Amino acid sequence: MRVVYAREPELAEKLFRFRYEMYVSHLKWLNGKDYPHGILHDSFDGHSYNYVALDENIVVGSVRITLDGPKGLPLELCNSLDGFRKDRAIAELGRLVVDHRYDKNLLGALLMKSGYQCAVQHGANYIVIDIFLESQDFYLKMGFIQIGDKYDDPNFNFNGPSVTMALDCIAAQMEWSSTHPRLYRFFTIPDNRIEHSE
Repeated sequence: MRVVYAREPELAEKLFRFRYEMYVSHLKWLNGKDYPHGILHDSFDGHSYNYVALDENIVVGSVRITLDGPKGLPLELCNSLDGFRKDRAIAELGRLVVDHRYDKNLLGALLMKSGYQCAVQHGANYIVIDIFLESQDFYLKMGFIQIGDKYDDPNFNFNGPSVTMALDCIAAQMEWSSTHPRLYRFFTIPDNRIEHSE
């Protein structure tokens, strides 16, 4: 198993088809009629870092890292970050999904590590993520904090509210190094299973 930056058009297309399969066909969180060509791709993908988890040459997981810029971040389509931006270099970690036939926790952690390292490598000091409220505890244990109120995300067919979570990367590393050394090593040490962008 390896995680690679999907820079090649052929691999990117496999990624977008995998996303469609997961979000539309399997999870049913998105409506297929909105994606008539069987690919899940949006305007943010063109200026984001998309990573895929590969088992041999088959895509089995994905994550997207979008750096803040003039177009904003994907989660801002339904939740504003304006008050959070001051003096912060922000990246959004999104489209994190794992094939249901694989170990979601192990592969999800590797994808999250890829996203974290990519964001930090490109100058982000805060990572934000848009999640369903029911999975909040996992992110709280890692040091994420909730930003703003919970809300219903109109983009997803999911029965429950969403929240935006943020991680202060510098503070997290300082805390992890003393209180969670295994977590610190996991996120900060290079991993030969991950191929980052140049």
